Amino acid sequence: MALPNRKLPRKHDFCYSAREVYFLTICSKNRQKIFSHIIPPENFDAPIVDLTPTGKIVEKYILTVSAIKGVQLENYIIMPDHIHLMIFIDSAIDDNIHCDPTPTDIVPRVVACLKKMINKEVGENVFQKSYYDHIIRNQTDYDRHWDYIDNNPLSWIHNKENIQT
Repeated sequence: MALPNRKLPRKHDFCYSAREVYFLTICSKNRQKIFSHIIPPENFDAPIVDLTPTGKIVEKYILTVSAIKGVQLENYIIMPDHIHLMIFIDSAIDDNIHCDPTPTDIVPRVVACLKKMINKEVGENVFQKSYYDHIIRNQTDYDRHWDYIDNNPLSWIHNKENIQT
């Protein structure tokens, strides 16, 4: 029996240590709503993201990302069942040096490190195996993803599937 062709989660032959901004989405295991609660706004206020104890651990480690040499946290949001991050990799890679994509690329290492530290403190694996990434292409793309992060709580409460119980 032939196995179905699965879309590879990473861009083929791309160096994930390249000087770029990356938009990342990391989901909770089984999409469990364990990181936060989104509290609907009153009047015209923005929704409130109320972090759970697990969400507070997630935030603690997200805020350490910029301590990694060559990595800058641009923006993030901790949603009930996923997190979004925008990180800038400012690695000093010489443009004349060929960068082979390997498991030691910076972006996968940052994600693996975050997951490992969070899982260790929580005491169990709270994340799905993989994650989604998008390489920001230009300023318009950057602005669109920045706004997506900022507006994600409002989008969450407008999605009927996300009604808090």
